[in-house]
Amino acid sequence: MKFYLRLLDFVVCLWTKIPFSIRQFYHSINTGFSFGTLFFPNRTELVTIKSGLNKGVKMRLNLNIYRDYYFGTYEKDVQSVLTKIIQKNMTVYNIGANLGFFTLALSQIVGSKGLVVAFEPNHSVRERLIEHLHLNGVEHFVQVEEFALSDFDGKAEFSLSLNEGRGRFEDLPDVKPGHAIQVPCKSLDTYISEKGSSPDVILMDVEHAEGRVLRGMTKTLKDCRPIIIIEMHSPLSIEESLEELKKHDYFLARIPERKIIKLTDKITRGHYLAFHGSYLKVLNSS
Repeated sequence: MKFYLRLLDFVVCLWTKIPFSIRQFYHSINTGFSFGTLFFPNRTELVTIKSGLNKGVKMRLNLNIYRDYYFGTYEKDVQSVLTKIIQKNMTVYNIGANLGFFTLALSQIVGSKGLVVAFEPNHSVRERLIEHLHLNGVEHFVQVEEFALSDFDGKAEFSLSLNEGRGRFEDLPDVKPGHAIQVPCKSLDTYISEKGSSPDVILMDVEHAEGRVLRGMTKTLKDCRPIIIIEMHSPLSIEESLEELKKHDYFLARIPERKIIKLTDKITRGHYLAFHGSYLKVLNSS
């Protein structure tokens, strides 16, 4: 086991020294076999994250699937912007929290007097998320919710067909039939009216449901004007998202450059910063 752990550390050291652009290209062309499968067995290990915002954080991971979590290199473009946008004592919503990689990072940034609300409708994934919070002693200022967020209140069919940690609404792209569970669903406006904690920042990765979630936060966008870090997916979800953002005078900037783009420009899949015009000077100076 000691030799195995030393080997992992050696591989991590090599990988994290490779420029991010090259690692990103590797992931873009990798459709099946990867060199990582030679080193990382298909089993769950309790590990310590090696770099990035979560350096030193403990997580229980299948390293064959979540190598980038372990390396600390997961979505480095998003990591690069979090500490520039989020401050101590803020309230941050993590919509689509998964196993809690970003929930844990956010909890460290906002501190014990801040609040992170993590939304994860997949029960088994949510249990792992809660375990990770306890492993790192941050469960007291992270609030975990079982809801899927959308543009209605009720129940939704949620597919688990992608892999052990990823899920999405059953009617969205690339979902295999026969792997769905029923989960509670709410609009963000409803949730906030019941709970009363308005977000300063929203981090959102909802697997093609971006437009639906934004439609469900009309009052929030109007009254609270949260900054949103959003992953755009398919052409349809991008079109729906832009329609909602335009209604509320939001600007859009690609991450990590944070260069403002016109909402009429062609938007491709990737991470974006969405913010109300009133934040324009603040973001330009940060």
